[in-house]
Order: sequence, then C-alpha cells, then structure tokens
Amino acid sequence: MIKEKGYQKDDILKVESKIDPKGSDKTASNYVVEVMFSDEPTIFYMYRVEDGKVYQLGHSGSATKHVDLAK
Repeated sequence: MIKEKGYQKDDILKVESKIDPKGSDKTASNYVVEVMFSDEPTIFYMYRVEDGKVYQLGHSGSATKHVDLAK
C-alpha cells in the first residue's frame, strides 16, 4: 500500500490478510488484504495483489475517502 498506492505509514491503522472463502486455490492469489485507514477507523477496504499490482476489491460500510475508482 505504501509503495504501490503512495500511502504513508501513519495513514494505515491496521492490515490483516485473510483467505478468500469463495476460492479453493490455497496460493497467495487466494488471499485478500483488509486495510483500515487512520482517518476512517470503522471502515475496512479489501485488496488483492495480482501480478505485482494492488487492486481494490471493495469496502465495508459507507466508505468514501479511499475508494479506488480505477479498476
């Protein structure tokens, strides 16, 4: 997130990796990363890394500040 998306370390409050329950693949591509930002501490943003790029999959709640419109 820091390198690929340009965030500062202090921008990120929490990061968790989780297995995507929809897939049967147990490789790294089957994991999603949930990120909570310091300025939206009640919202999780979900990301996946594919081919060295970070893609936003979605978010919880009524997120607005870190929604990535580039798909």
